[in-house]
Amino acid sequence: KIPIFTFVIGIVLYCSYANIFRGLGIFILSVSLFLFASNINVSYKFDHICDCLRELSTSNYYIHMYVFTIYYYLVYGYPNYTIDSFIYTAIVTLLIGTIYLIYKNRKSNNLK
Repeated sequence: KIPIFTFVIGIVLYCSYANIFRGLGIFILSVSLFLFASNINVSYKFDHICDCLRELSTSNYYIHMYVFTIYYYLVYGYPNYTIDSFIYTAIVTLLIGTIYLIYKNRKSNNLK
């Protein structure tokens, strides 16, 4: 019940007109979504898939920062947050992250 209550409070604050309440609303929304997600019971039959996705998520988080920085310095010369930057960064990061995980898993299997 607490995540639902905090979610509603976050929506109300985010929909307010004052900017300070909007920022607080976004913060409360993210906390309520975390509380909601931490209370979900996940089946263990998908555990290997969850582990793979968790590794991909972690590696992609770090890789996307490098890809975006290199992209906007080469193309624009300054930070530019446009849709083409997002699409390019997403595609290249996903490709590099997938190749990295395949290489990492092959290397760890060879060590066994």
